[in-house]
Amino acid sequence: MQSAQLIHILENEPCGAGLNEAFTQLGSGADLDLLLAMIKSMTRGGIPGLAVRLLTSGGVLLEDQAELAQLAAQLSALPSGEVSTAQIESNYRRNRARLLDTRPHLREFETDFDEAGDGLRVFQATNGYTVAIRDAADGRFVFALPLIGSAGDVMKSFNDCGHNTTAIAMSGVPSLDLWLQLLDVRSAAGFRPPIEIVEPDLAVLGVWLRLIERSEALGDERVGVFAGGQARTQYLGALRDNPQRLLPTHFLGNVRTGPTLERLDDSMFTEIVDLRLKRRQTLVRKQEIRYGGRDANYLAKRFQPAGSEDPPLRVAGFTTRHSTVIQYALRDLAAAFRKHGCIFDIITEPDDYTSDVDLGGALANTDYDLIVVINHMRFEYGDQIHSSIPYVCWIQDYMPELWTDEAGASLNKNDMVVCRSSSFMAEHFGYPRKCLLGSSNLTNTTTYSDEPVAPEDLEPFRCDVSYVGHGWQTGHQLAAVIASDAPEVRQFLERFIELAAERNAHKGWLNYFDRLELSLEAQRESDLGDLHPEQRATLLLPAVERVYDRLFRHEALQWCAAWATSRNKTFRIYGNGWENHPTLSEYAVGPVQNGYELRCLSQASAVNLQVNGYDSLHQRLLDGLASGGCVISRFNPTDFSQLRFQEISHAIRDKDLAGLEQLRSEAKRNPGLEKSIREAEAWSGLSLAPSSSEERQQNVEVLKAFAHFPESICRDEAWFETLRTMKSMADRVAGNIDGFDQSTFNDRDQLHDLLDRLVDDPRARDELAKPMKQSILKHDTHDVLVKRILEAFRHRYESLSHVRPAPPVEA
Repeated sequence: MQSAQLIHILENEPCGAGLNEAFTQLGSGADLDLLLAMIKSMTRGGIPGLAVRLLTSGGVLLEDQAELAQLAAQLSALPSGEVSTAQIESNYRRNRARLLDTRPHLREFETDFDEAGDGLRVFQATNGYTVAIRDAADGRFVFALPLIGSAGDVMKSFNDCGHNTTAIAMSGVPSLDLWLQLLDVRSAAGFRPPIEIVEPDLAVLGVWLRLIERSEALGDERVGVFAGGQARTQYLGALRDNPQRLLPTHFLGNVRTGPTLERLDDSMFTEIVDLRLKRRQTLVRKQEIRYGGRDANYLAKRFQPAGSEDPPLRVAGFTTRHSTVIQYALRDLAAAFRKHGCIFDIITEPDDYTSDVDLGGALANTDYDLIVVINHMRFEYGDQIHSSIPYVCWIQDYMPELWTDEAGASLNKNDMVVCRSSSFMAEHFGYPRKCLLGSSNLTNTTTYSDEPVAPEDLEPFRCDVSYVGHGWQTGHQLAAVIASDAPEVRQFLERFIELAAERNAHKGWLNYFDRLELSLEAQRESDLGDLHPEQRATLLLPAVERVYDRLFRHEALQWCAAWATSRNKTFRIYGNGWENHPTLSEYAVGPVQNGYELRCLSQASAVNLQVNGYDSLHQRLLDGLASGGCVISRFNPTDFSQLRFQEISHAIRDKDLAGLEQLRSEAKRNPGLEKSIREAEAWSGLSLAPSSSEERQQNVEVLKAFAHFPESICRDEAWFETLRTMKSMADRVAGNIDGFDQSTFNDRDQLHDLLDRLVDDPRARDELAKPMKQSILKHDTHDVLVKRILEAFRHRYESLSHVRPAPPVEA
């Protein structure tokens, strides 16, 4: 960097910016202008004592510069910014204790660390910039912590550190600001990358221990510290001993005035990679010995109902600590398995800086009869899970890798998949029907019980209306986040928001087809250019769905806020970030914890508001009703269109109709069928007319533009067969819940009328909620799903074996 540029930084940026490089340049030759800029920076930053020490270092500059000698005298009268020896040593004792308590391999160096404080002087600017020096015999000073580059440039290229596979290796201790920034790196799900520090210079590490803040991390095995001449060897040994410790993905070094540090790179870890491969192969062989001989006869006996003489069924539930939603879902499922007499082990990462669950180790060392995993199928783990172990994948979210023919073809006789629409997965991706169980979201009736809770626990949550959700950013703000690096995508989303608002004002909602149609219009009016159908489906639709869901939710919240203001009622919005919302911040009350707190809130709120742009069969609805609350929902056509398709399917089979033409003819004679068709088309956006009609042609054109649907839905014969058999339909929607249709509102006036009727009338609330609660307890609980899973496996293995079928067991 040129001196002029460096001087500009010193004079205009906070203390510390440019100083490290300035010291380096000054050491290679006197530069009075640079020296004065450094003095000004240090004085302005609150460390004039370091400036004085620089001016008097060796006396060389002052022999011919009386002005500098006078300046040094003036600066000596100011508070120096030097940290007291007592404070430095107190900090060191705390840090040393944390380091050595958890890293006994460093105890042999304790004396070296202690001696590193001899003659140490530390200056700390008001902004935290810290310099440690020692006086040399010739009157000059040397840096006790060698000059180490600032974190700024490093972190600019380090934006991907939040991924769950990131690991950081440091050749030498990090600078103080880089240390703090590395500690703050974490993924949105909470994963924190492990940090390995390999420091051969014991004196440098001893000084570093006297200077660093947030030393609690030294008591955490997330940070590996290896020191002395054998530091690299220690580091490699630690990786050998801990096969779950991530190998580094990022190698960082620092610039020092002393000897160059040896670089760390991938070539160091060849032996470790080989050892880990051999461990995996060993675990695979152990699994083969443990599970390889288990046939249908063996499994049929193991899945006999609880109470038999055999040990209880043992289940392994693999999950991740980096998704709280999945953790809660598996926790509730585990409780239901235990109710059915099973042993259920929840197995996850041991800490928040380990990215993988030790599947192979767990299965090789413990006998398991069943594995349960959410959102991941057996084939994704390669050979880590033996093919003979019964395996359940519960698909709760859209997982692109599971919406494939390859995923469907991977299932074997020991696999079972729980999903929202078994017919959809079978029809479109070849999932064997015998391996599928249809199930919506579920509630845990132990966690969310309607048993009354203590009044004092209800009191903090009492209100007229409550809403729970974390999506506080407006549609426009969310669009900016989604398209932060793509202005043309943001332009597209902004135009979609405008179009959606216009159409929504007329209908009160948009069906899925509306959103496809408006996406095409927004694309034509933006700078995105031409896209392939696959690009529209994978790039545009997910963003459109998120933005629309946000618009749908926030509009209903605005209606509720207006009601609360006009009636002088209490409305509370629970969740993170709502205090930042431009118009709803006054209703923000912070987050509420899943489990007991949410149960209390459900009971303490006169009305629980649920709004979901995707569909209403959501945890908030199920948990709120199971807890004894009264829940109302914004009308979503997705919740009801399937009911009309079911009515159409019954009519087709009852009348033995042979095609779309006959269906339309029958509707002219049957007002009930005509109404079902009209509402099914309106709520789904899918035309039931023959392909000769203009509306059907337009429908097909839009569907093909997204390549998100099988070609068969665009052909009359295949579309009719789908209607007749109800292929591709979800197994259950919110509209299947008894009485749900009475709990929805479609606009502001309907919401206000519903709240006016319910908020002050406990009897009206009970009449509304009771049939819904009874319906979900019968169909939508973890207990019900577990019973279905166990019986399905039992029947499957009994049919493949010579074991006498067990009598059916009530849940």
